[in-house]
Amino acid sequence: MPPTLRPGVHTMTVGTVFAGLREWFLRSAALRQARAAAGGPTTLRARAQTQAQLLVEVAKRVGEPIEPLPDGSVAAAQLSLYREAIYWALIAMRGDDASVPPDLSSAWADAPADSLAEAAGGAEAAEAIHASLVEPDRTRTLQASDEDAARARAFADALVVRLDAPRRRIAWIVVQRRLRLGLVLVALLAAAYGIRARSIGPNLVEDRHFRLSSSYAGCSPDSGCDSIFFHTDEGDSPWIEFDLGAPKRVRRVEVKNRPDCCQDRAVPMVVEVSTDATHWTEVAKRDDEFMSWTAKFPARTARYVRLRVTRHSTLHLADVVVR
Repeated sequence: MPPTLRPGVHTMTVGTVFAGLREWFLRSAALRQARAAAGGPTTLRARAQTQAQLLVEVAKRVGEPIEPLPDGSVAAAQLSLYREAIYWALIAMRGDDASVPPDLSSAWADAPADSLAEAAGGAEAAEAIHASLVEPDRTRTLQASDEDAARARAFADALVVRLDAPRRRIAWIVVQRRLRLGLVLVALLAAAYGIRARSIGPNLVEDRHFRLSSSYAGCSPDSGCDSIFFHTDEGDSPWIEFDLGAPKRVRRVEVKNRPDCCQDRAVPMVVEVSTDATHWTEVAKRDDEFMSWTAKFPARTARYVRLRVTRHSTLHLADVVVR
């Protein structure tokens, strides 16, 4: 009989887990919600918000003009601009489906009191802004002080920032998605690298315990030979021999040729293995000139690995890896 579930006990399916992980990485639902809150560029909310932002910027430029302005009250001009900006900001806060109040007084009355208080920095501050923007007649606006203009500016700025929250949330969600997808990519690359490293095995000659058929005295790190790690004298069949320390399974040798010149000196090259450094078996050969060569062959048990050029030449390589 199939097991029965106790009331209140839920099972999590593979599909549920996958959907949860997909949402965590892509943030699709959160992005849709943020975009819905922001609205399209042609909606009433978006157009009202854009107008509020424009009026706030114009008011700031009036207060900090590049060239001298005509005579008049700058504070009164700013207050009028901020009044209009705040009106459009309150319209944007209502959304697209709400009716449009005819003036600032009506829009203020319909706005949530807590939102107004938060933008103003407190209920008392909101009342003071209301008194300077909504209640006075036009002639009293001419008596506006710089303090009145600064208070209206701060309030309008706060409303515009509040309206811009959905757009900032969209930007943050997009950044989150990129970061999380980047982390996944890094994790996959690391896993792939680890799998590859395990599959091909460690470098058995990482410490480079080797012998040479001869050593060219003119090649040292301070003589321009820093691009290679050994250089033999010219001679018949020059070679380099690695001691693995104990018999090990060998099936791959990776060779990097000298990068700056003379790659032809390393061919034809043979890879040989031995258990006693006396009797050698050839397992791979390269006749063509190369910059890098990976010799693969059936796994052999060997303690010694030798690379040898089968002619009169000089041997010098940038790197050798044995796996």
